[in-house]
Order: sequence, then structure tokens, then C-alpha cells
Amino acid sequence: MRPSSGAETLENDPACEISDSLERAEVAAAEDGRTPVNRYLGRRGREKTSSGTDTFRTLRMSPVNVTGKTAVQLTFALAATFLDFETSDFLDIVAYPNGVASPEVLIAHYSAPDGNTKYFVDLTHGNTHRLGLNFQDATYDLPAGATDLVIEFRALTTWWNEIVAFDNVRITEGAAAAPPALTANASVSAKTLTISWPASAVGFVLESTPALGSTAAWALVTGSPNPISSAGSFDINTTSGNGAFYRLRK
Repeated sequence: MRPSSGAETLENDPACEISDSLERAEVAAAEDGRTPVNRYLGRRGREKTSSGTDTFRTLRMSPVNVTGKTAVQLTFALAATFLDFETSDFLDIVAYPNGVASPEVLIAHYSAPDGNTKYFVDLTHGNTHRLGLNFQDATYDLPAGATDLVIEFRALTTWWNEIVAFDNVRITEGAAAAPPALTANASVSAKTLTISWPASAVGFVLESTPALGSTAAWALVTGSPNPISSAGSFDINTTSGNGAFYRLRK
């Protein structure tokens, strides 16, 4: 592991409690049917900053050759406490598509959404993937045309009970399976639209946008499960008369 400029490594730090493993194994096929790129990489750690420092810590993964691969995605499991995070605490996931000398690309930025909210969500994707004590998978598309792909995790927390963890990092190639289908039932008298999803939607979030195409602005549907934990439904109030498009995203 190599720390990036201005950051501290997780290694050899007495102020940092860490349980860590780095595994590499050739895999024939991913469990969900997609083809893994070259190898499986996993890393788990628990990060705490030492008292009085505002320097984030970083863990940089080994390069993975994805030259010529299409629809490359990054998946990892995340968990965190939800007691005392501030908006200055964060977990960033960064990609260097063509080696560490290439410009970095921010994949996701997790932090508290405001000063009164103490849990982590992905602020770069509409406050999705609210983190809790149980690990949950998050999947992100990686930049097209990547070659010597490097993934880096950066974390800053400022108190002993602010813990964020990641595990089971996977890089895969190939289009993901289509998300479970949504169904919609309208009630004219109640002025509601009921959006329903099956049990296979566990781990997804419900998003909406007022328009498609270049002006699409997908965001988490306020009040909907984040993430979905079972088959269920959500009622949309239609009194405003404004139309919207809905989807499931993982």
C-alpha cells in the first residue's frame, strides 16, 4: 500500500484500530453471472483518526489491468456507526482509470447530509445507500476506456465512536443484470400512485426524475426505504400534478 500525497497510510499507526486482509484469487465467474476482471480483491479495515488531526487516511488498492474490458463496475460492502458523524467526516472512493499518474475520478462521497443528521449517505448519488451496522453492497460504473485501474479509499472521522468500514471489493466486467421490475397502481379517489417492488429488489433504492435524456436528474425518492430490505411498496402523492419517472438502482 502507498499513501497518496498529503494523506496517512492505515499501516503502522497506533491510533488506528484495523483488522485487514488482502486477498487475490483467480475466479471463473462472479456469483451474479458477470465475469470478474482478472482477480478478486478484498480489503477490510476500521479507521479512527488520532486526536487533533484533520488528515484523512487512505488505502490504495493494487492496479488491475482492465484494458479492453467493457462496462467495468466497482462493487464493495460498506457499514458504519450512526452516532456522531459531522459533515466534515467522510469516506471517498476514488479511481485512477489509467494508473496513479492519470487524473483521479471521484466515484462516491459518503458523509452526513447535514449538521443534524448523524449517519453516512452517498452525497454524490442523491443521498442513497444510507449506512448502518450491517454491511451492504454498493455498485458503481467505472470510467470507460480504463487500462491500469487503481481504486483508492479515503476516510476521515474525528471521534472514537465514528467508525466506517468497507470489505469485499470487487471489479467486474459486463452489463449488470436488469433490475427487478416496478409496478404502479393509481388511485384517483386517494390521489396516490403506489409503486411496488418484489423481494428481489433487496439492496436497491427507489429513484425518480422529472425528465429523461440529457436533463435527467435521478434522486432518491424522499421517505422511501434506503436501501430496500424486503418486498414492499411506496405511495406517491399526485395532487401536484407533476409527472415523474421511477427506477430501481443498486
